[in-house]
Amino acid sequence: MFVAFNLIIIALVALIAYWWVNQGLFSAILHFVCVVVAGSIAFAVWEPLAVMMLEKEIMVNYAWGIALLAPFALSLFLCRLACDKLVPDNLNFPQWMHYVFGGVFGVGSGVLTMGMVLIGAGFVQSAKDVMGYEGTIRTMNMRGQPDATNQSLWVPMHLITERFYATLSAGALAPEFGASLQTAYPGLTDMAYGLQRDSFANGKARTSIQPKGVAINRVFYSSNYKNPTGAPGAWVVEAEFGMPGTDSGGIFSISASQIRLIERVPASESRPARYAFPVEFSQPADSGSGMNIYPFDDITSYASNVPGQQSTRIFFAFPAAELGGQNTPPAFVQVKGLRIALSTPADAQDYDDRDIRLIMRGTDASLATDVPLTDPNRKMIRARDLVSDYTVNPANGAVGELGNMEHSENYLTFGKDNFLKGGKPPSNANRVKGIYAAEGTSVLRLNISRGDSSIDVWNTRSDFRKQAGEEATLLLVDSEGATYAPVGYVWIQTDGVEIYLPKEGIQTIKDFPFQPSSGTHELFAIYRVTIGRKIVSVRLGTVVLANADFNVEQQTKR
Repeated sequence: MFVAFNLIIIALVALIAYWWVNQGLFSAILHFVCVVVAGSIAFAVWEPLAVMMLEKEIMVNYAWGIALLAPFALSLFLCRLACDKLVPDNLNFPQWMHYVFGGVFGVGSGVLTMGMVLIGAGFVQSAKDVMGYEGTIRTMNMRGQPDATNQSLWVPMHLITERFYATLSAGALAPEFGASLQTAYPGLTDMAYGLQRDSFANGKARTSIQPKGVAINRVFYSSNYKNPTGAPGAWVVEAEFGMPGTDSGGIFSISASQIRLIERVPASESRPARYAFPVEFSQPADSGSGMNIYPFDDITSYASNVPGQQSTRIFFAFPAAELGGQNTPPAFVQVKGLRIALSTPADAQDYDDRDIRLIMRGTDASLATDVPLTDPNRKMIRARDLVSDYTVNPANGAVGELGNMEHSENYLTFGKDNFLKGGKPPSNANRVKGIYAAEGTSVLRLNISRGDSSIDVWNTRSDFRKQAGEEATLLLVDSEGATYAPVGYVWIQTDGVEIYLPKEGIQTIKDFPFQPSSGTHELFAIYRVTIGRKIVSVRLGTVVLANADFNVEQQTKR
């Protein structure tokens, strides 16, 4: 398959070149100029368009690829149309010039066109390989780190295209403001094949992330950080990942290939930026106490979240030597394609290895919170208002009739739909069995019905909602201080049941549907909570609504 892939690409370039040889030298030159202009426009609008698509949740898994290929194709079409209208006639040259120089420009057009197609297609989520071509991925030869020597095309047209436009971005087409292509996106072809695609489950896990799904909190420097391999010294980045960045069931994973630190290139220098991949990471321990540090030393190593929790802090340690040390602070961190600017000062504090590892293990006092886990002035939540329930009762639905909802093995994952209330259930093979719970989590229901719940989120019996504000999140809090945001709701109405499971979860209290004061409707907030934890309170933002004593256990499904 790899051989066939190479032959197909070369044949397409040859076909493009043959076409423009027959069209004549002048036409070949004009088309080459059109391709160069179209590629320049595509790269210029690529990042803003992709970010806009991610923010608006438009084809999230394909945003980076479409945002590059669509402008390229449209710009090329418009340029060709303008040339055909403005320059309808050809110029006469000797036949040998048509064949020689027309062929040169034809090959150039073919290489750049196929290079753009390869780069754009590489950013579309799929399996790790394309017809046997993997590109740069983590290998055991590199101890789980990205291997740039893993595999290359016979004619690396995508690399030629990257270098061509990177050179233009630092020269004739240099931006007036902001970073050039070679300083903002170095190693672009390595990302497309296949750093960004090198995700969990052979590329099936999400390879892109929405801006609201990740936040960079702090950046540290340690000159004597003991890297597992290589010279001492590291930049440590603290990232926080939320529900919008997760896959089905609230699971988040990221490999060493999918996050990198990009050097801040001085304005006086015109060269591609250096970049580094993490060699270690720390994440919350499964026990719920502190954080553990792990090496990125195997192709099975992934940083991940604690299932069910609202957000997860992860520290990534990048070898400073690969960026040039403390004197060359990073400009950007790139997470699954998303480039985030860093405001790292040039005189960053130098932390000792011991101190930085204490921070990575979660013992940093600056992270302490004054928000109490419980409130002695609040009552205990009524037992029937917080229950373990993965079902969609009293809804009755068939998988084959789902309109706007996704499912996994008959368990609802994302979307919004209306269901019948009661009635004869469909066959077991076609029946909606419940709400999906990722491994290590259980589904909980919190009753927030107006007038029928022991907690009041409608300002009927209290002013808690007014105190917290409309932007507050309705949280479950466990004994370790971890919080869980609702992943959706089940709204039982008089004539049916509405189930809503948005991909980003229910972020604010105002996102719940307003309930009639008659009390004829029931509304339940749905949570996926880590098994083994103990829920101690229900909180609206920082306001404790009720205390709780609920142990989260494994659910037995039927």
